Amino acid sequence: MYLFKDKNNKEIKSIDFFDALDSLKVHNAKYLYVHSDLSFGIPNTELSRKDILATLLNIILSTGADNIIFSTFTFSFPNHEAYNVKTSKTLMGALNDFARKDSRGVRSLDPIMSNVHFGKDRTLVTDIGKYSCGEHSTYHKLEQSDNVLFLFFGVHPSLCFTYSHFIEERLKVPYRYNQDFTGKITDALGKTYEDTYKFFVRCKDVVAGTNPKIIEEAYKNGALKEEQVGDSFLYTYDKDKITDIYVKGIKNDINFMLGAPLPNELINEYVVEKYPVVAM
Repeated sequence: MYLFKDKNNKEIKSIDFFDALDSLKVHNAKYLYVHSDLSFGIPNTELSRKDILATLLNIILSTGADNIIFSTFTFSFPNHEAYNVKTSKTLMGALNDFARKDSRGVRSLDPIMSNVHFGKDRTLVTDIGKYSCGEHSTYHKLEQSDNVLFLFFGVHPSLCFTYSHFIEERLKVPYRYNQDFTGKITDALGKTYEDTYKFFVRCKDVVAGTNPKIIEEAYKNGALKEEQVGDSFLYTYDKDKITDIYVKGIKNDINFMLGAPLPNELINEYVVEKYPVVAM
């Protein structure tokens, strides 16, 4: 039975996703980090939403990658909300929210940028620190790991490559800084406690942007690969190759990831504490 119909009325079946993932060689990845958006076509009305999501999740979990991580960010503390590891919904799409409820996975206690993990090395989400996008975070563990692929399942990499902010954090860019946020966390056993986590925020008057050169360079050096499925695509980023592009780009031009030139006072003084926080 098909899952979606594309704009040309072609049926998109499970095998189409399996074939695309196989072509992208995600089975060779030791670590597969997933962002998603269900943009492949019109869902089959004979299937329930749960059936479609369960099928897609199982397709990804069947790829053969040793460790599969779904972003399940909530930004709870910055939004003055408590975080419950079992019940707090993610803002990262229907498939990722479905994944966070699956009993086979383990979700991190991070009340800002949590992740859910399936596979062998659960320390990717259980043994992390208090920096959501920095030292001892899931991203830090991925930085230190080999054979990491980022999978963009129906969403373009330019829209949601959160690891790029970790690269900014490692480079200590002058237009972002770590700010403390405090709130209540309820763990998987139902224990509630207060804690503080650090969120890598953007300074006031700094405009985020999408640099088209990143995608151009990613195609050139082999960091970015794609396979079409229905009305959308599956993309992968090779962690090491894409990191090289960002590091060189930022070092050559501090405005590499910005939508407008950096305010002179940030370039000259590198004092960020006096600039109020704005959303990532």
